Amino acid sequence: MILYLPENFDENEWFILASMVVMIIFLIPIPKRLHFIEVLSLWLFNIFLAHAVDYSVIGSPINLYYSNDTFKYEVFDFLLYYFLYPSTMYLYCIGLTSRFIREHWFIYVCFASILTTGIEKIAHLINVFTYINWSTWYSLLAYIVIYMINVGFYIFISKQVTTIKSVKKM
Repeated sequence: MILYLPENFDENEWFILASMVVMIIFLIPIPKRLHFIEVLSLWLFNIFLAHAVDYSVIGSPINLYYSNDTFKYEVFDFLLYYFLYPSTMYLYCIGLTSRFIREHWFIYVCFASILTTGIEKIAHLINVFTYINWSTWYSLLAYIVIYMINVGFYIFISKQVTTIKSVKKM
């Protein structure tokens, strides 16, 4: 994988770095509620999911949008895909450990989708994303689907971890 440096180190790179700092500030004090296997599975799954979704709409012939300065895979794209996207879903799935949120999971999906869309809108205004044939409304719908997929994946993985733990006790 060739990682290109940004053409210009400007507001979009600063936004990504600031987002990473904010994410780290959120992650550090959070109690570790998920098993290592759940965290690793969620992390890898969301790296794959982000790449699959983005490359299906970024690449030719569709070209709906691109991130950062060019269509090239930059260092800051790497940071988005391998740290920011998975860590966002990790925080989201930690919320799913709450009984209240599990009982109101669809409201949680909608809230998270609206929040993420708002953050993406700010990122778009700062040129992290350049829309060609894309709209923030499409992102809202995409995030609803992505968060619902993550709910399903989290439930699946947490059941597997519970099974593994019960087998180990025998």
